[in-house]
Amino acid sequence: MVIISDISIERERGKITSVFQIFTGAAMFSPIFYIPIFFSVVMNSTPISAGLHLLPLILPVPVFSIMTGFIMDKTGRYRELQWFGAAIMTAGAALFRLLDENTTTGKSIGILIPAGLGMGFTLQPMQLALQTSIEGRDMAVGTTLFVAIRSLGGSIGLAILQTIYTNTLSSSLGKLVSQFPEYAELILASANNQSLIYTDGVPAALRTSIIAAYVKSLHYVFYGTIPFAALVLILSLFIRHIPLRTRMIKTQANLEDKENAT
Repeated sequence: MVIISDISIERERGKITSVFQIFTGAAMFSPIFYIPIFFSVVMNSTPISAGLHLLPLILPVPVFSIMTGFIMDKTGRYRELQWFGAAIMTAGAALFRLLDENTTTGKSIGILIPAGLGMGFTLQPMQLALQTSIEGRDMAVGTTLFVAIRSLGGSIGLAILQTIYTNTLSSSLGKLVSQFPEYAELILASANNQSLIYTDGVPAALRTSIIAAYVKSLHYVFYGTIPFAALVLILSLFIRHIPLRTRMIKTQANLEDKENAT
């Protein structure tokens, strides 16, 4: 009866871990997609420069993932790192709201680093939480499914946020058409070709208004990222911890029993 109960609990842990990978994917891939848009449109950065501005978000991920690996190896604990990473990731998502027309390079770096730090602290513990809930023979399939679900979550999150972004931007640009009817064609075309905002002959007042419309739309996207990150934190609280060394011993014992039985 105890064995059945343990198996049931571990299956539930696996289900929870898999489910919140959907929210993890949404929280991770959304800023990676929209931050370059912010720098390209709002800050008039070139495509290469916009990509470089993303580095403060991307670089901390592998660095702190490696760090969490060392910590887990020394302590055998992963759940606390998962909580910490999810909390920082949620706070980092909230900081995206501070990006605006007046953001400097230094300010943008300070805004983006916390989210990258949180992602780095979250990824490895999440994977271990899944791997400790499945048998050794299912490890490859479970890990592959883990990554696939995260990618699926990213696609779902981007679809939701893109709908918010498009609707908000269309509404804001529609209002500008009524204010600047003589530039109606340029305003509407700027939704698909943002470079038109910075062409010669565009009045400063109109350019400022269009940029403000993009900032507003992106802010709604950033607001939408916060619940995804928060759900990762909330669901991680329900993960039951299994000490890594204990789990390894039990798994090895199970394999030996099966070999003896055959």
